Amino acid sequence: MSIAQKLTDGLTGRKGAPRPEPKMGGEHEEAEPHFQIHDHGDGTFHSITKEGDRMEHPHVGHLAIHVAAHHEQSGKHFHVHQNEMGEHTSHQATDGGEPEGPHDHENIEALKEHMGQFLDEEEHEGEGGARRPPHKGIFEE
Repeated sequence: MSIAQKLTDGLTGRKGAPRPEPKMGGEHEEAEPHFQIHDHGDGTFHSITKEGDRMEHPHVGHLAIHVAAHHEQSGKHFHVHQNEMGEHTSHQATDGGEPEGPHDHENIEALKEHMGQFLDEEEHEGEGGARRPPHKGIFEE
């Protein structure tokens, strides 16, 4: 079973997927699927929300950001994938918005700069040039 299928089964409540524990003081009622994920088998996906909104996803990172932004609509989400050749691709979303990306980064420094700009964009809105991320931590070498 693929990772996408396990994730889909877990989110949609299909047979074989882990079932939520019953709530205290009452019986657990089978809920309608909150979010469906469909793997096209070629690296692309589509998702359908409980409300029936469908979105095509050209990349698993696009899907991951869409799921995160849908379920946690406040704040910013950032996803990075490093392939077997060490190349980095990122996706992001803000405040439940549409996923942005893919963004390919020529090296780790370009990725760090992109992430720093995304997470700190409002503080430096209107300024030109590269910006240092607000928190050094993982960005220091």
